[in-house]
Amino acid sequence: MLRSITVLFSKDKQFLTRLRKITGFFPAQIAPYKTALTHRSALGSGSKPGEYNERLEFLGDSVLGLVISEYLYDKFPADHEGTLTKIKSAMVSRKTLNGIAENMGIKELIIMKLGQEDFPLSIGGNALEALIGAIYVDKGLAVASKFVIQKILIPHYNIGEIMKSDENYKSQLIEWSQKHKIKTIFKVLAESSEEHQRVFKIGLFIKDELYSDATAKSKKEAEQECAKKLFLSGDIEKWQN
Repeated sequence: MLRSITVLFSKDKQFLTRLRKITGFFPAQIAPYKTALTHRSALGSGSKPGEYNERLEFLGDSVLGLVISEYLYDKFPADHEGTLTKIKSAMVSRKTLNGIAENMGIKELIIMKLGQEDFPLSIGGNALEALIGAIYVDKGLAVASKFVIQKILIPHYNIGEIMKSDENYKSQLIEWSQKHKIKTIFKVLAESSEEHQRVFKIGLFIKDELYSDATAKSKKEAEQECAKKLFLSGDIEKWQN
Protein backbone atom coordinates (compact mmCIF):
# COMPACT_ATOMS: atom_id res chain seq x y z
CA MET A 1 0.00 0.00 0.00
CA LEU A 2 2.78 2.46 0.97
CA ARG A 3 4.58 1.73 -2.29
CA SER A 4 1.40 2.42 -4.28
CA ILE A 5 0.91 5.76 -2.51
CA THR A 6 4.54 6.71 -3.20
CA VAL A 7 4.06 5.97 -6.90
CA LEU A 8 1.02 8.28 -7.04
CA PHE A 9 3.24 11.25 -6.19
CA SER A 10 6.29 10.18 -8.18
CA LYS A 11 7.48 12.15 -11.22
CA ASP A 12 7.86 8.73 -12.87
CA LYS A 13 4.26 7.74 -12.16
CA GLN A 14 3.41 6.90 -15.76
CA PHE A 15 6.58 4.87 -16.28
CA LEU A 16 6.13 2.97 -13.02
CA THR A 17 2.47 2.24 -13.72
CA ARG A 18 3.23 0.86 -17.21
CA LEU A 19 6.17 -1.09 -15.83
CA ARG A 20 3.99 -2.69 -13.17
CA LYS A 21 1.52 -3.74 -15.87
CA ILE A 22 4.35 -5.67 -17.52
CA THR A 23 6.13 -7.07 -14.46
CA GLY A 24 3.30 -7.36 -11.93
CA PHE A 25 5.09 -5.34 -9.25
CA PHE A 26 6.55 -1.93 -8.46
CA PRO A 27 10.37 -1.80 -8.41
CA ALA A 28 12.38 -1.10 -5.29
CA GLN A 29 14.96 0.73 -7.42
CA ILE A 30 13.84 2.52 -10.56
CA ALA A 31 17.32 3.13 -12.03
CA PRO A 32 18.00 -0.41 -13.36
CA TYR A 33 14.67 -0.45 -15.19
CA LYS A 34 15.27 2.91 -16.85
CA THR A 35 18.68 1.68 -17.93
CA ALA A 36 17.18 -1.56 -19.23
CA LEU A 37 14.84 0.41 -21.47
CA THR A 38 17.42 2.91 -22.72
CA HIS A 39 18.94 2.15 -26.11
CA ARG A 40 22.46 3.37 -26.81
CA SER A 41 21.17 5.68 -29.55
CA ALA A 42 19.41 7.85 -26.94
CA LEU A 43 22.70 8.83 -25.28
CA GLY A 44 25.14 9.49 -28.09
CA SER A 45 28.76 8.52 -28.62
CA GLY A 46 29.99 9.79 -25.25
CA SER A 47 27.82 7.45 -23.20
CA LYS A 48 29.24 4.91 -20.78
CA PRO A 49 28.35 1.17 -20.85
CA GLY A 50 26.33 1.31 -17.62
CA GLU A 51 24.09 4.08 -18.94
CA TYR A 52 22.36 2.05 -21.65
CA ASN A 53 20.90 -1.45 -21.69
CA GLU A 54 23.57 -3.70 -23.22
CA ARG A 55 25.20 -4.77 -19.94
CA LEU A 56 21.79 -5.61 -18.44
CA GLU A 57 20.92 -7.46 -21.66
CA PHE A 58 24.04 -9.58 -21.16
CA LEU A 59 22.97 -10.35 -17.59
CA GLY A 60 19.34 -10.97 -18.47
CA ASP A 61 20.32 -13.35 -21.26
CA SER A 62 22.10 -15.53 -18.69
CA VAL A 63 19.20 -15.39 -16.23
CA LEU A 64 16.69 -16.24 -18.96
CA GLY A 65 18.84 -19.14 -20.14
CA LEU A 66 19.17 -20.50 -16.60
CA VAL A 67 15.45 -20.30 -15.84
CA ILE A 68 14.45 -21.89 -19.15
CA SER A 69 17.08 -24.62 -18.77
CA GLU A 70 15.85 -25.50 -15.27
CA TYR A 71 12.22 -25.37 -16.42
CA LEU A 72 12.88 -27.78 -19.31
CA TYR A 73 15.07 -30.01 -17.15
CA ASP A 74 12.21 -30.47 -14.68
CA LYS A 75 9.42 -30.67 -17.28
CA PHE A 76 11.06 -33.27 -19.54
CA PRO A 77 12.97 -35.72 -17.29
CA ALA A 78 13.10 -38.42 -19.99
CA ASP A 79 14.55 -36.28 -22.81
CA HIS A 80 18.24 -36.09 -23.59
CA GLU A 81 20.23 -32.86 -23.72
CA GLY A 82 20.02 -32.57 -27.51
CA THR A 83 16.23 -32.33 -27.41
CA LEU A 84 16.31 -29.86 -24.53
CA THR A 85 18.87 -27.75 -26.39
CA LYS A 86 16.68 -27.67 -29.49
CA ILE A 87 13.64 -26.52 -27.50
CA LYS A 88 15.65 -23.92 -25.62
CA SER A 89 17.19 -22.57 -28.82
CA ALA A 90 13.71 -22.04 -30.28
CA MET A 91 12.52 -20.36 -27.08
CA VAL A 92 15.37 -17.85 -26.85
CA SER A 93 15.68 -17.09 -30.58
CA ARG A 94 15.72 -13.39 -31.40
CA LYS A 95 12.54 -13.74 -33.48
CA THR A 96 10.67 -15.34 -30.58
CA LEU A 97 11.83 -12.80 -28.00
CA ASN A 98 11.04 -9.89 -30.33
CA GLY A 99 7.48 -11.17 -30.71
CA ILE A 100 7.04 -11.59 -26.95
CA ALA A 101 8.40 -8.09 -26.28
CA GLU A 102 5.92 -6.72 -28.82
CA ASN A 103 3.01 -8.54 -27.18
CA MET A 104 4.04 -7.38 -23.70
CA GLY A 105 4.24 -3.72 -24.75
CA ILE A 106 7.93 -3.40 -23.92
CA LYS A 107 8.86 -1.65 -27.15
CA GLU A 108 6.59 1.25 -26.23
CA LEU A 109 8.77 1.99 -23.19
CA ILE A 110 12.14 1.94 -24.96
CA ILE A 111 13.98 5.26 -24.99
CA MET A 112 15.87 5.69 -28.26
CA LYS A 113 16.73 8.07 -31.07
CA LEU A 114 16.30 6.01 -34.20
CA GLY A 115 14.49 6.65 -37.42
CA GLN A 116 12.11 4.00 -38.72
CA GLU A 117 14.64 3.00 -41.37
CA ASP A 118 17.29 2.39 -38.69
CA PHE A 119 15.01 0.57 -36.25
CA PRO A 120 16.75 -2.76 -35.48
CA LEU A 121 14.46 -5.78 -35.47
CA SER A 122 16.18 -7.10 -32.35
CA ILE A 123 15.55 -4.04 -30.17
CA GLY A 124 12.47 -5.48 -28.46
CA GLY A 125 14.04 -8.84 -27.61
CA ASN A 126 17.19 -7.12 -26.38
CA ALA A 127 15.15 -4.85 -24.10
CA LEU A 128 13.21 -7.84 -22.76
CA GLU A 129 16.47 -9.54 -21.75
CA ALA A 130 17.70 -6.27 -20.24
CA LEU A 131 14.45 -5.99 -18.25
CA ILE A 132 15.05 -9.49 -16.86
CA GLY A 133 18.54 -8.34 -15.90
CA ALA A 134 17.09 -5.29 -14.14
CA ILE A 135 14.65 -7.45 -12.17
CA TYR A 136 17.53 -9.69 -11.12
CA VAL A 137 19.55 -6.66 -9.94
CA ASP A 138 16.58 -5.13 -8.13
CA LYS A 139 14.77 -8.16 -6.71
CA GLY A 140 17.09 -11.15 -6.99
CA LEU A 141 16.96 -14.49 -8.79
CA ALA A 142 13.74 -15.78 -7.20
CA VAL A 143 11.66 -12.83 -8.41
CA ALA A 144 13.39 -12.79 -11.81
CA SER A 145 12.65 -16.49 -12.18
CA LYS A 146 9.01 -15.98 -11.19
CA PHE A 147 8.70 -13.20 -13.79
CA VAL A 148 10.17 -15.36 -16.55
CA ILE A 149 7.87 -18.29 -15.75
CA GLN A 150 4.63 -16.43 -15.02
CA LYS A 151 4.91 -13.52 -17.45
CA ILE A 152 6.88 -15.09 -20.31
CA LEU A 153 6.89 -18.91 -20.33
CA ILE A 154 3.30 -19.66 -19.37
CA PRO A 155 1.44 -17.02 -21.42
CA HIS A 156 3.69 -16.87 -24.49
CA TYR A 157 5.01 -20.38 -25.17
CA ASN A 158 3.38 -23.56 -26.42
CA ILE A 159 6.04 -26.17 -25.66
CA GLY A 160 4.14 -28.86 -27.53
CA GLU A 161 4.14 -26.80 -30.72
CA ILE A 162 7.82 -26.00 -30.32
CA MET A 163 8.66 -29.68 -29.97
CA LYS A 164 6.70 -30.55 -33.12
CA SER A 165 8.04 -27.70 -35.24
CA ASP A 166 10.75 -28.20 -37.85
CA GLU A 167 13.35 -25.67 -36.73
CA ASN A 168 15.49 -23.78 -39.20
CA TYR A 169 18.84 -24.46 -37.59
CA LYS A 170 20.78 -22.27 -40.02
CA SER A 171 18.61 -19.26 -39.13
CA GLN A 172 19.13 -20.00 -35.45
CA LEU A 173 22.88 -20.19 -36.06
CA ILE A 174 22.88 -16.79 -37.77
CA GLU A 175 20.91 -15.23 -34.90
CA TRP A 176 23.16 -16.86 -32.31
CA SER A 177 26.40 -15.80 -34.03
CA GLN A 178 25.18 -12.20 -34.42
CA LYS A 179 24.00 -11.99 -30.83
CA HIS A 180 27.25 -13.30 -29.38
CA LYS A 181 29.50 -11.77 -32.05
CA ILE A 182 31.02 -15.15 -32.89
CA LYS A 183 32.38 -15.68 -36.39
CA THR A 184 30.71 -18.59 -38.16
CA ILE A 185 31.09 -19.53 -41.80
CA PHE A 186 30.18 -22.41 -44.11
CA LYS A 187 32.75 -23.64 -46.63
CA VAL A 188 32.54 -26.20 -49.42
CA LEU A 189 34.96 -28.99 -48.50
CA ALA A 190 34.24 -31.22 -51.48
CA GLU A 191 31.91 -31.39 -54.46
CA SER A 192 31.15 -34.28 -56.80
CA SER A 193 31.75 -33.70 -60.49
CA GLU A 194 28.71 -35.61 -61.75
CA GLU A 195 26.19 -33.03 -62.88
CA HIS A 196 23.04 -35.13 -62.37
CA GLN A 197 24.14 -36.61 -59.04
CA ARG A 198 25.99 -33.69 -57.55
CA VAL A 199 26.77 -33.97 -53.85
CA PHE A 200 28.23 -31.27 -51.62
CA LYS A 201 30.30 -31.68 -48.48
CA ILE A 202 30.01 -28.54 -46.37
CA GLY A 203 32.00 -27.62 -43.29
CA LEU A 204 30.85 -25.33 -40.47
CA PHE A 205 33.71 -23.22 -39.10
CA ILE A 206 33.35 -21.47 -35.75
CA LYS A 207 36.08 -18.97 -34.89
CA ASP A 208 38.02 -20.36 -37.89
CA GLU A 209 37.91 -23.88 -36.43
CA LEU A 210 36.10 -26.69 -38.24
CA TYR A 211 33.28 -27.81 -35.96
CA SER A 212 31.17 -30.12 -38.12
CA ASP A 213 30.62 -31.24 -41.69
CA ALA A 214 27.72 -32.73 -43.62
CA THR A 215 27.08 -34.11 -47.08
CA ALA A 216 23.87 -33.56 -49.08
CA LYS A 217 22.53 -33.03 -52.57
CA SER A 218 22.43 -29.26 -52.08
CA LYS A 219 24.58 -26.73 -50.24
CA LYS A 220 21.53 -25.46 -48.33
CA GLU A 221 20.63 -28.91 -47.04
CA ALA A 222 24.21 -29.63 -45.99
CA GLU A 223 24.50 -26.27 -44.22
CA GLN A 224 21.25 -26.96 -42.37
CA GLU A 225 22.60 -30.33 -41.21
CA CYS A 226 25.87 -28.75 -40.02
CA ALA A 227 23.96 -26.16 -37.98
CA LYS A 228 21.67 -28.88 -36.59
CA LYS A 229 24.69 -30.83 -35.31
CA LEU A 230 25.81 -27.77 -33.38
CA PHE A 231 22.47 -27.17 -31.67
CA LEU A 232 21.81 -30.81 -30.85
CA SER A 233 25.31 -31.44 -29.54
CA GLY A 234 24.82 -29.45 -26.34
CA ASP A 235 28.29 -27.92 -26.93
CA ILE A 236 27.05 -24.52 -28.09
CA GLU A 237 27.80 -22.77 -24.79
CA LYS A 238 31.54 -23.47 -25.05
CA TRP A 239 31.80 -21.22 -28.10
CA GLN A 240 30.56 -18.24 -26.07
CA ASN A 241 33.48 -18.45 -23.63
